[in-house]
Amino acid sequence: MAKIEQCRFLDNYWDGLALFGLAGSAHVKDSVFQGNADHGVDVWGGAKLVLESSKCERNSKSGIVVSGVKSLA
Repeated sequence: MAKIEQCRFLDNYWDGLALFGLAGSAHVKDSVFQGNADHGVDVWGGAKLVLESSKCERNSKSGIVVSGVKSLA
């Protein structure tokens, strides 16, 4: 599991952070996902996300998207 702390995902062309597949997993803490052209965080295809004390705001579409069987956030 990737550990991400105190990071800013700003104004990206697509998602701020994308996790895909059963091996895709992250624990994100004290971070910001803002102004991304699609989603702040996209979790799909069985990936897993723990999001703690973070902000997802002003992204073009959704702040957090979770899709697909076994995907968790």
